[in-house]
Amino acid sequence: MSKHPRFTHATLLTLIAASPIASAVRAAPPSLTPILTPSGEVAGAYPSVITGDGAIVFGTLASGGVFAWTADNGSTSVPILPGWSNIRLAGVSSNNSILVGTVETAGGERPVRWVNRVPETLDTGGRPGRALGVSADGTIIVGSIDIQGVERAWFWGYGDPLGIDSGFWTTSRATDASASGERIVGLFQSPQTGSDWQIFSLNRQAELQIIDLPTDTEWPPRPFYALGGAPVLVTDDGRSLLANLSCSSTCVAPRAFKYTYETGAWSLLPSTLYESTAGQINASGSAAVGFMQFSRQDFRGAIWTTDTGWFEVAQFLVDHALPRLNDPMFLGSISNDASLVPLYTGYGDESRAYLLNLGSVCRADLDDDNDVDFGDYLLFVEAWATEQPLGDWNRNSVVDFFDYLEFVADYDDQC
Repeated sequence: MSKHPRFTHATLLTLIAASPIASAVRAAPPSLTPILTPSGEVAGAYPSVITGDGAIVFGTLASGGVFAWTADNGSTSVPILPGWSNIRLAGVSSNNSILVGTVETAGGERPVRWVNRVPETLDTGGRPGRALGVSADGTIIVGSIDIQGVERAWFWGYGDPLGIDSGFWTTSRATDASASGERIVGLFQSPQTGSDWQIFSLNRQAELQIIDLPTDTEWPPRPFYALGGAPVLVTDDGRSLLANLSCSSTCVAPRAFKYTYETGAWSLLPSTLYESTAGQINASGSAAVGFMQFSRQDFRGAIWTTDTGWFEVAQFLVDHALPRLNDPMFLGSISNDASLVPLYTGYGDESRAYLLNLGSVCRADLDDDNDVDFGDYLLFVEAWATEQPLGDWNRNSVVDFFDYLEFVADYDDQC
């Protein structure tokens, strides 16, 4: 932390006297709502997709079906076609009308979608394939098709289904699309990269871009590669993407990174843990859900936001006097306002599903008591006056008066 101007004890007393608000503002506390099956059973529901507005949760059932859940009506069954099994949902459009995923059939895997809850199989020319994501406007579905036993990136939209290939890739898959489908992102391998996965980006003009990956800062420098088992994700505005990167067995463990197209720069989603892997993001890229790994066998459900960084969900529940859930915990997705997360833990008769509402507790609630009040103001002013990390409110590595002004603005706005 850069040591900018020194703040004296007199400064601290002056700021305390100038406190902008003295009354408490009650913030909505977090909550955990059970998600039952359509028949009312507590086990057997596996939520995986939430709509951007948080109104509907979609998931699969241990019995083999698909359900939709709302706070008012609970779970209802979503139709599937005969012969579908092992259903895996991948995404939903912003108006809730297009739901996509992958199913097993007698002919192998097939990409599927539901249009206003009516199921259909996407055209693959009779070949196996997968649907791995959908644009927010529902016009573009991305995934892959197996051609002569090789997985190839594919998308449905712009007219006929089309493949994405530079001509020299050995394996590829498209994993996400921006809101209008203007940008499609995914993974590929080539003879040059061997088993290492790289990242591609395609725009509506069919301009293909290979994203340069960062290099590890430790000596000797080692280039990063993308994790093939995790998706590359793009924000709705198409201005940045999120990917999980590593470099080798001797390098740092996998971490989630954010890439900005305008600058061509990568930034780490900070984590001090062994590993942090993002599986889904919200529309703006300000929040993600995934896993934190404390050891090679200890995976824990986690959430990342620009305000909080990564935090462990199980500990969050305990901190807010909610029932503790055992890991591994599976977090499917997150609403656009970063407040709602569908999740489940366990399998079969031991499984339990919930909708986690993170509440409206804002960053200015420093003592985490669901009140934004004078106690929070005192905590910040003390940290600011003594140039502690908490005092760097705008996170520019300099503690100065701008941090105080920004904190007071958040404090006054109650969030």
